[in-house]
Amino acid sequence: MPDGDLHMKRKAKKAFSITAAAVFLAAVLYLVWCVLLNDSVIWKNVQVNGISIQGKTKAQAREAILADFKETYEDKAIQVNLSDEVYQAYIFPMLGIDPGEVVEQAYQLGHGAWYKRGLDRIRLMTDDNAEEITLLPQVTHPETVSSVISYMEIEKVDTVVQPVCRITDDSLIIKKGKTGIKADTDALKEQLLHAAASLDLDTQIQCATISVTPEEPDFKAYYRQIYQEPEDAYMDEKNDYEIVPSRTGISFDVAKAVKEYGQAKEGSVFTVAFEQILPEVTTGDLTSRVFRDVLGSYNTYGGGTDNRITNLTLAAKAIDGIELMPGETFSYNETLGERTAERGYKAAGVFVNGQHAEGIGGGICQVSTTLFNACLYADLEIVKRTNHSGRVDYVPAGLDAAVSWGDPDFQFCNNTEYPIRISATYADGSVNVKIYGTKTNSNTVKVTTQQLDAQSYKTYRHVYDQDGNLLETEEICSSHYIS
Repeated sequence: MPDGDLHMKRKAKKAFSITAAAVFLAAVLYLVWCVLLNDSVIWKNVQVNGISIQGKTKAQAREAILADFKETYEDKAIQVNLSDEVYQAYIFPMLGIDPGEVVEQAYQLGHGAWYKRGLDRIRLMTDDNAEEITLLPQVTHPETVSSVISYMEIEKVDTVVQPVCRITDDSLIIKKGKTGIKADTDALKEQLLHAAASLDLDTQIQCATISVTPEEPDFKAYYRQIYQEPEDAYMDEKNDYEIVPSRTGISFDVAKAVKEYGQAKEGSVFTVAFEQILPEVTTGDLTSRVFRDVLGSYNTYGGGTDNRITNLTLAAKAIDGIELMPGETFSYNETLGERTAERGYKAAGVFVNGQHAEGIGGGICQVSTTLFNACLYADLEIVKRTNHSGRVDYVPAGLDAAVSWGDPDFQFCNNTEYPIRISATYADGSVNVKIYGTKTNSNTVKVTTQQLDAQSYKTYRHVYDQDGNLLETEEICSSHYIS
């Protein structure tokens, strides 16, 4: 082999050895570099929603994407129209985003098999084109739609007009309510979830509504509030029989009110007129009844001396106008008081043990006798009565009522339901007594006496109804005369 060829062969072999060594060294250096490329950042030039995640760890990339999502959507709202008012539904609580898959894919390029890392890094470093990824949020929290609606305060919107009621002295006045609308929250939830899922933030939602009818007035409750039982006027026995005024009752027909209210137009004024229930006994009735009737009256005749006439006049004036309440007892002696000269009484004829004599106040027994007989015909209860020791000439035997200071006394009781008043006068030789009160029946009274012997009598009162039927015979008293 020529020397030249041998030299060339040796030279080529040397060059191959150097090249092989260089390649080997490069391979060793590449492999060492691949081993050393063990960082945890993203090498790929990726932008997610415009945010570059190159050079960030996976955690940093996720945080950056989530922060951008919050900043972008936190104040985003869907407009909801209800009754020409616009409400903002902030949808951020319903949305969510998951950057995990995107971040993981971006991270894998350059972090694959260890022997491929070098080539991947070289390719990424020489690629100037950034990959754009759009990651849209999803409705991941649909349960929050209720709180979104609550925050809007759209549920408070209620255009129904409730009835307004006013009570006056004679009527119940109601302005009838008007039907309105309010948000149909169930339908609104679906509307918001659909709009949020499509991220349609520009289209205004017309809120679904439901009709709301106004409340019906509780006429039964108003009836309980308004109803007033009629009360009769009466005389209060605990307060000197003062007349307690009557009270007119108030009522209204509930069923009629409900029916007519239902027929009235919305927004119209509806009036329920109260019905007056008159009491059986009004104040005027009771006032007019008091002292309305003459229950009984009696006249006796006889004047006598001037002194006796003076005594008759004083006694009549003393009992005139006296009023007795129901159940009250009248005493002749207590009413006149002691008959003395200082009080104007004169000496006149009296009975003493059946004999005629003179005494201060003589003659006043004619007034007590006249009163006694008026009480008999008034059907009043006789409490105490005593006859004279001798017969008098102004009434038949058994019908006189003797009195003397201390005893005997004449007493009777007002056993009626109403006050009574005594009217007594002496004029033209006549003593007249009338008992005024309130007659509550049509009964009539007849008074009779029965002579038992020459000196003894019994006195009876007979009560008859309006048809003349005898209802009662009562023995009033016994009389025994000495002379």
